[in-house]
Amino acid sequence: MRQLRTTSALLDRLRATFPALGDSAWGLITMPLHRGDTVGMEHLTLPAWFAETFIIDHANAESWRAQKDELLAVDSLRLAVTALHDSIMALVAANAHAYQTGYQAAYAAHQDLTKRHVAETKKPRIRLGPVVGILGAAGVGIVAGRVLP
Repeated sequence: MRQLRTTSALLDRLRATFPALGDSAWGLITMPLHRGDTVGMEHLTLPAWFAETFIIDHANAESWRAQKDELLAVDSLRLAVTALHDSIMALVAANAHAYQTGYQAAYAAHQDLTKRHVAETKKPRIRLGPVVGILGAAGVGIVAGRVLP
């Protein structure tokens, strides 16, 4: 659907869009559809090399579309990198927590083993007092029996 309804509005928009050409570069002519017709189609006249502007504009639009696609790809990668970074940070925190939990469990087990060892060393040792006394008396008796005829 056309946005501009009249040729004067079209000329005004072209003058505003391309002010470097000035007012004298634009022209409007009516060309008959067939020879001898009084009815014709309006045509815009402009400098020939002005057509290059449309070519450049089209090339720029294609370039901008390509840049937009690349920027969207870069943004997608940025989002993926951010998600991976967040995952790494969560894994680092989980690793630190697991290490701390393991260390505390090992330390508690060491403390328990140390307490049991200390308790074991405080237990009374096997006393051979009466047995040693009996064996000692028997040994003295045997030695005395050999020495004394």
